[in-house]
Amino acid sequence: MALFDVKCKSYAGCDTRIQVVQQRSPKKILYLDRDAEFETTDRATDRAVATSQSDRGKNKFRLRSGLTTSARQTLQRIGGVVGLACTPRSSVFLTGTFPGSSHSAQTAIASQAHWIVHRLKAWLYKRIGKNIGYYVWEFQKRGTLHLHYVVLVPDEVLRARIISDFRDEWIRLIAGASKRSGENLFLGNKGRDFFTEKEKLQIYAQECYKDCSSYLSKYLAKKSSSNFPAPCRLWGCTREARNLVAKHLISFSLIGKSLAVADDFAHKLDSYSSVSAEKRRYFRHRFSQGFTILLYDDNIRSALEDSAIVPSPVCHLHQRVVSLYYSLVKFNLIDYLRENSSAPMMGDLSCIVGSPFSRITVAQWVAFFYSSIELKALVGRCPTLTRYQKNELRNKLNIIQSELTDMPTMSALRKIDAVMPSIRKASEDTTSMAVVSDGECDMQMSIVRDD
Repeated sequence: MALFDVKCKSYAGCDTRIQVVQQRSPKKILYLDRDAEFETTDRATDRAVATSQSDRGKNKFRLRSGLTTSARQTLQRIGGVVGLACTPRSSVFLTGTFPGSSHSAQTAIASQAHWIVHRLKAWLYKRIGKNIGYYVWEFQKRGTLHLHYVVLVPDEVLRARIISDFRDEWIRLIAGASKRSGENLFLGNKGRDFFTEKEKLQIYAQECYKDCSSYLSKYLAKKSSSNFPAPCRLWGCTREARNLVAKHLISFSLIGKSLAVADDFAHKLDSYSSVSAEKRRYFRHRFSQGFTILLYDDNIRSALEDSAIVPSPVCHLHQRVVSLYYSLVKFNLIDYLRENSSAPMMGDLSCIVGSPFSRITVAQWVAFFYSSIELKALVGRCPTLTRYQKNELRNKLNIIQSELTDMPTMSALRKIDAVMPSIRKASEDTTSMAVVSDGECDMQMSIVRDD
């Protein structure tokens, strides 16, 4: 009998996606025995992936026909969460155009697009530091690219400074791209040189009076012709923008159930929505059994936040510790830690990884917190690790320690301690590492919330 997974992701200010997917191959499984050893199976290890680097070079371009569906969804989600996280008029909408329309100018702009975006990001970083921003390259009717960039600037003085200085910076970027490509990008139609008429260039900078996503909605809906040269990336965003989306993301999964159970649970989640059936998007999967329900409704997100089916952040914290243990084994550090660490440290780590999150007490989490301090010191002194590997492990430990010191997380841990007997009884027969029972089926869930 085929098994199915139900995956639900709710993005703040944007879509909620409920997906029922048939399991087609073994997933990564962590087998934990008394000696803390594991095995893993993954279909990706048996598949040779050939990646072409031809379109990732410094001066490369290609022919493209607009943004992909995934790109549009990502930009909409960033715009939606930025609109909820900031006040009106706290974002700046930047638009920069090029006067040239010849094929050689279009090719030069496409080849230098990556450099223009990089320099613009550096210019913004010097003025406002790390920022939440995203951009889209758009084709005009004549085939020439121009850039739309949205950046969050809460400070009014800095916002006014960026609006006033953007014109001069964009002119410098055009001059720099002209020098790098060897093509005069100030040259317009009929030989008109805009280098001597810079005030007539179409360069705009304004405050966003509406939701940020509404400013880019028109450009996201467009599909350009594939006859014009395009940059390697038509869109992009800063790391802080992606982190903001992840911070407001609510996600959980139901693993390995029959189609009847998965279908019933997916429609149970769908029932929280107030959107009429005509406005819901329902997709049947083409090559396997399953379906996807796409909703644009804030009520279902509110229902998920208030519903009893969504657990505390402790499950997500537990999965971070399991991921940390997986990295330790991948870097062959288990034997090193056993030889150089104290016995309680390895015992605390094995206790957290080898137990379901509902069975771990607050005292065990506190003991693991102090053990993680010793673990971080040992990782820093390990002679076999590269600098990249040390940074990866330190980052994971820093996130775990910050979540353990977070008051909402500790409050959730105490709540689990209070209901420990009932949870143990409900999950007596399960072998999953993170199980919560809703009376009908066992669910493996994770959640990230903005507390």
